[in-house]
Amino acid sequence: MAKSRQSLNVFFRRTFHSLGEKVALHPVKFIIFPLLFTSIASMGFLKFKVENDLEYLFTPTTGQSVIEREHLFKYFPTNDSGQFTVSRKSTLGNLMRYVRLSA
Repeated sequence: MAKSRQSLNVFFRRTFHSLGEKVALHPVKFIIFPLLFTSIASMGFLKFKVENDLEYLFTPTTGQSVIEREHLFKYFPTNDSGQFTVSRKSTLGNLMRYVRLSA
């Protein structure tokens, strides 16, 4: 057991010693390449879009609740500009997001 631990120690010592020598001889490569790689890899975040619609995220598109909600919107349209009551609102999308953020 002690011999395997000692050989592992020697292996790591030699490996990190040679890596340190390479970094010391070519520091610009070890600074520029990671920065270049990170900037190229992070280009995908430019197209990143956060989806906040909980119904879209957690409800199947062909589910019974979606069909019932469509019928609800078709036959009982809502007008929230007049006398707004939270208990009568059929979608709580943005309202629930504000409740979650304030909690």
